[in-house]
Amino acid sequence: MCGPVVYSPVITWTEPIEDCILDTLESFFARQFEIFVDEASIIRVFFDGAVAFVTEQLVTHFSWLFISDVVDPDPDDPTPHEIRIVAENDNGSTERVVSEVITQNPITVPPYIISKSPEQDSISDVLGGSNIRTFDVTIDHPATIIFTIDGQEKRRFRAVESATWECNFSAYSAKTYSVVVSAANTNGSDSFTWSWEIFENLVVTKINPVTDNLGSSKLYFDPPVITVQVNLPALLKLRVDDEIVDTKQVTQGDTNVIFEQSPDFIAYMEVFSHLGEHTVSIIAERDGVTSDPVTWQWWLTIGFDWAAYEFQAKAGYEIYGIQIESNMNNLPIIQPGATFENYGDSKLLIPCHAYLHEDHDLKKGAIFCWRDFWDTGMHKYEVSNAYFDNWGSPDARIYVDCGSWREEKIELSTAEEKLDGYAKDDFDDWKHIGYSVDVAEDKIVHVDFMAEIQYIGTMDLPAVSPSENAFILNWVMTNQGLVRPNLCLKLREYDEPNPPPNPRQGEWSRISREIDSDGRFIFRFGIIR
Repeated sequence: MCGPVVYSPVITWTEPIEDCILDTLESFFARQFEIFVDEASIIRVFFDGAVAFVTEQLVTHFSWLFISDVVDPDPDDPTPHEIRIVAENDNGSTERVVSEVITQNPITVPPYIISKSPEQDSISDVLGGSNIRTFDVTIDHPATIIFTIDGQEKRRFRAVESATWECNFSAYSAKTYSVVVSAANTNGSDSFTWSWEIFENLVVTKINPVTDNLGSSKLYFDPPVITVQVNLPALLKLRVDDEIVDTKQVTQGDTNVIFEQSPDFIAYMEVFSHLGEHTVSIIAERDGVTSDPVTWQWWLTIGFDWAAYEFQAKAGYEIYGIQIESNMNNLPIIQPGATFENYGDSKLLIPCHAYLHEDHDLKKGAIFCWRDFWDTGMHKYEVSNAYFDNWGSPDARIYVDCGSWREEKIELSTAEEKLDGYAKDDFDDWKHIGYSVDVAEDKIVHVDFMAEIQYIGTMDLPAVSPSENAFILNWVMTNQGLVRPNLCLKLREYDEPNPPPNPRQGEWSRISREIDSDGRFIFRFGIIR
């Protein structure tokens, strides 16, 4: 059989109740100490490890005054003294330890928190890193410093003027905790409370733009402006592909952080080889934890300025091709080197596009005229192609005399599933300058004529009179045969709330259209300054 359950005596009260006591030597010997226990016990009192008092019989209450014949504290020694009170009977023992600080001059005011770390009252951390949060406090004179979380004592430091507690929160749940540090002695107490939020993840949120597309920026122009938030203080890193172009240290979570005009991003945008599509991303890093990235697609382009007329088929017609003529006399270019990649490089192109989709970023073909040569005295211009799948053949570009009319055409062959571009050279021989195969589309949905200026950084081309450069749209290949454009084409209509102007003029580029007596469209292209 099991015997009765017995319990050690319990100390129910002591006087002083505080476990850090401040005295001068005089007040120490005048201070009365008391202890109450729930069961009669032998009481032993130790001072710095030596026995000062022992009761002669079992008692539930004992009071005493320390006497100099038994203890001899040095008032010049600031080291706290330990008073250990032990209550013991046949059922076991229990004890209470207090610290006694004896000073030369009396201290009569409560302890005061001089500084604490973290300084702010709202703090945050994220799981998964070091999982260590350090709390630190300094007070003006000795006291017992206690750290608690949600009312549960975590660490106690007796008779100290500063204390540091490193909390390992790896087993904590993600939520908000109340952390209190208190400093108490026989004169009173002071305390400070932190609201401590622990997050499960470090999260970056898009604010502007919220889409996945940053659009395009021009070489040598300003970088895109990006605004994000992160859910707690962290280091944010802005990357273009794998290259870091900006960093920001965030000290307050859930506030807007704006990335703009970073010197490294500006420098990135002044490198010609960076032209093209990129992934821009922002991540947050804190205490060994890295967030998932937020990303955007972004294009770095040269500068464009263009003027255009866009057309679609009138009711009852389908477009299969166009027959045009070009006559170019003044297509200026500023290109100090052998490649178009330096600040200030500029050129004028005159393109004609045939689109197979409403979305003009999809399959299409183009024939364009420009001057692309090192010898500026050469009185020729180039007829070339763009956007065709196959454009690198020996006939992909031809040079023809300025001031002479040359025929070009773009045609769709549904039987052969091809989109072809042709141009006549100076000998009136047709050259196959570009083509796309496996074309499943059965008609051309739009055609346009443009004056397009391309530039890097600054546009320095001179003015060009529109009378010097022309395209003539002679015929349109349709489901009703060869038809003059005035009969089968109309200005493109846009099915969107705020359509762009059609025709449109650029900042510098200009286009005009005439319809002659035969129903042909005559386009003229120039530059204004």
